[in-house]
Amino acid sequence: MDSRAGLATLWRWLLAGSILIGVVWWPEVSEAQRRQDRPNAEAAEAAIAQLRSPYCPGLMLEVCPSASAAALRDSIYNLAAEGQTTDDLVEWMLARHGEEWRGVPQRSGIGLLAWVMPPLGLLIGVGVLVGWIRASRARADEVVEEPEEPISETDRDKLAAALREWEATGGEEA
Repeated sequence: MDSRAGLATLWRWLLAGSILIGVVWWPEVSEAQRRQDRPNAEAAEAAIAQLRSPYCPGLMLEVCPSASAAALRDSIYNLAAEGQTTDDLVEWMLARHGEEWRGVPQRSGIGLLAWVMPPLGLLIGVGVLVGWIRASRARADEVVEEPEEPISETDRDKLAAALREWEATGGEEA
């Protein structure tokens, strides 16, 4: 009887393990694969990639886990399937939720500054750095000039006497 109970327990564990492995490793259709099956999915994905989520502050719409964000993404996919372009989809979402949810600055008007300023700042920074390095090298290359008048004989004698006196005291300061 014990061997049958042990065998039944073993079979239960094997069945539970198989089910667990099946659940974990079961190939699931990813959201990206489901999106690609939709018509004009490229336009919808491009629009979604340009928008921040009004439901998850600080996150882009494409990564927001909220159910409301998923519904908004589905609406964008449906509009794309109807033939709307990426720009139309972005403008539709911004008209409903506000300009502050634009994730990528416009390439015109004041938004153009957001595209121009970072590379311009980088170029200015590199220019300042190169100028500073050149100025540092120029200062390091300057030769220290010898004094035009060498030390006089009387000053030389005074210096020698002071040195002898210092050595006579054992090199200690007075």
